[in-house]
Amino acid sequence: MPTAFMSAGVLVVCLAIPNNETDQKEHIIFDRIRLFIMSYFMIWAFIFNTSSYCGNLVLEREKRFKYLSNVSGMRRIPYWAANYAFDLLIFLIPLSVYFIILFAIGEQGEFVTRFAGYLVTILLMFAFSFIGYSYLFSFIFQKSTTAFRFFPFLNLIFFYFLPLIPSIISPSGFFAQILMPLISPFIALTAFFNTKEVVGDDFGQTDFNSI
Repeated sequence: MPTAFMSAGVLVVCLAIPNNETDQKEHIIFDRIRLFIMSYFMIWAFIFNTSSYCGNLVLEREKRFKYLSNVSGMRRIPYWAANYAFDLLIFLIPLSVYFIILFAIGEQGEFVTRFAGYLVTILLMFAFSFIGYSYLFSFIFQKSTTAFRFFPFLNLIFFYFLPLIPSIISPSGFFAQILMPLISPFIALTAFFNTKEVVGDDFGQTDFNSI
């Protein structure tokens, strides 16, 4: 799912807004539009991917895998470390495909590859918080089927759409700039796409709700 979403974002941006502007100012504006579209595809990919991290833990609880591992002699720290490592690997595979596609298309992908190192660093930090966040919510579900079906929509409504409201009312306020990014990892990632390192000095800082 995340691979398909992010790959679709690259294709939509490249087909709908090809990188052929001759004017520098026009090029900067269209790069911002490309980034705007790409960021939404990426964030929505992660939102719908939360079901696998959350649902798998609920499934383990249903099937009593953790209990069986304890009985067989496995300690808690190796158990959770192995879980986390596996989920990080699952997180990194779609990102690897995403960056391969971006670098393969050359100039068309420069709107992202120009800050690829910064993006990779932020996404690795996001991965740790994102996976832990999904683990935390696994405890509110009793059945794995419920978690797989409804957790992405819970994230979409309560941890993406609703936290965006303060940025519409007061883009530079405390709630929009500090509190909401602390509450939701998706809002924090949205805010990242509006930093100076991403939009560039030429474009200038824009309001938070312009993302």
